[in-house]
Amino acid sequence: MVMRTRSYAIVAFTVLSWMGCDATGSRELETEYVVESVFVAGDPMPPLLLSRVGSLDAPYSFEAQAELGATITIRVSGAVANEEVLYEGVEDVPGLYTAADYAWPVLPLHRYDLTVQPAGSDEVITASTLVPDTFRVIEASHSALEYQSGDQLILRITPSEYEGRDQSYFIFVTESIEPFEGNLVPFARERYDNGDGQSLDDLRISSSPIVNEDNYDVNPDGTLSVRYPWIGINFYGPNILHINALDDNLYDFERSRSTQENGSTFGPGEIPNPLSHIRGAHGIFGSQARVSQRFTVVE
Repeated sequence: MVMRTRSYAIVAFTVLSWMGCDATGSRELETEYVVESVFVAGDPMPPLLLSRVGSLDAPYSFEAQAELGATITIRVSGAVANEEVLYEGVEDVPGLYTAADYAWPVLPLHRYDLTVQPAGSDEVITASTLVPDTFRVIEASHSALEYQSGDQLILRITPSEYEGRDQSYFIFVTESIEPFEGNLVPFARERYDNGDGQSLDDLRISSSPIVNEDNYDVNPDGTLSVRYPWIGINFYGPNILHINALDDNLYDFERSRSTQENGSTFGPGEIPNPLSHIRGAHGIFGSQARVSQRFTVVE
């Protein structure tokens, strides 16, 4: 299952198909579900994708594996709101569900509890996320930077509060405003010219690894000075940097997904599955807060 976008955007991820074996050695596909939904503080209630895992013996198609007719509710609880939201299937878009008649945006420091009852099944899927608090950029060290110079973009931001945690976890997502071939930086140019299947659109948005307290300083006034890693730059010219503060679900999912994709000390067949915190299904049900800052990269 491949998530459609990196909206932080949000973490793109892959959930592998699961197969079981009977005593005769033939393979039998188990019915397992995949949930995909990420809440962003201040944004409208997000859509939710519901599907089943597919067979390893056939090409994957979300439409073919989409789960129809499920009963989906999300309980919102916190200082401002305490109510239940019904999600309904979108006509002509199999597996896509959206909030019905609900005007509230996603509220920071509120809990969102998911319950899914697939059609014709006794199984119940549940998950919860606590939305990180909103934060803001107070100042940026530069509006324009020379590519890979000794200078570094440093942003002073307010902290994003989160219950039970003494530090924030961020992911930086860089979005090029002018993703033209002539604007490719040398590293991205090499990847583009090597013919490895990466298009300009693929390179337009890039994301960093998780940024923790090792990559930012806590100032005397409680603000954070966050250093931007150059690895996220693929294009010269104007870029938008999205700073995303992750909830526990996204943090665990992203760090465990990175173990799968970037190599590890595990042997073949021993790599653990991504941590999803969804009970009764795979996938991601999480939340984040984000701010954005525009800056320019020059040669």
